[in-house]
Amino acid sequence: MENWNSRSSYETYVGRCSGLVAPRFLKWSRALRVGDFVDVGCGIGVLSRAIVEYGARRVIGIDTSSAYVSYALASSSANRSKEIT
Repeated sequence: MENWNSRSSYETYVGRCSGLVAPRFLKWSRALRVGDFVDVGCGIGVLSRAIVEYGARRVIGIDTSSAYVSYALASSSANRSKEIT
């Protein structure tokens, strides 16, 4: 499990495609653009950030890795008009 506690480990196996797929997935899913979302298994927050950019008011990211959640929070701080918690 310790291999899944760093951003680089996540990027190697999952993250390299997540940023490309997330916006397409949201468009395909026809998710509502308003309201609150929960991203279960958020990892480093790639989908969470895409959901915010898509128009969500707030995203709650949940992951078993506290390191991933910390990274997701830190990387989302640039966009203060929306919230990832």
